[in-house]
Amino acid sequence: MKAKHLTPVLLIIIAVLIIFLIFQNRELSSIKVKTENEDTIVRIYVALSSEKHGKVYKPEDVEEILVKHFPSATVQETVGYYEGKREKSLNITIFNCCDWKVSDKKFRNKVAKLNEELTQKLGQEAILVELFSNDGREGFQTIE
Repeated sequence: MKAKHLTPVLLIIIAVLIIFLIFQNRELSSIKVKTENEDTIVRIYVALSSEKHGKVYKPEDVEEILVKHFPSATVQETVGYYEGKREKSLNITIFNCCDWKVSDKKFRNKVAKLNEELTQKLGQEAILVELFSNDGREGFQTIE
């Protein structure tokens, strides 16, 4: 008698799980469609030393400037070479996607303002900016 009642209960549980999984898959697909077409990633390569100012900066000095322009970013300490000389540098990665996404024009404007402030306040001779978007990959260099 118990086996007769157990089979319908198991079928109902399996049906509910299948419906849940179908709904879950639909939700993930809609998120992907919303973000994949217009996301942009920018990478900025900046040295921590400045011949112009005769100073070596700390990562915190760059981060202080960065957070005024972007609420979210990743900063990695690296070693770079400029004109054959080894120097400490930072790679900054910023994503324009998800909940904090802004228009492409506004994002590029914010990147330009950040680049300008980094160049001036850190006395940089050159900053490399790489921009990845649906339109492809762009690179440009700020030279003072």
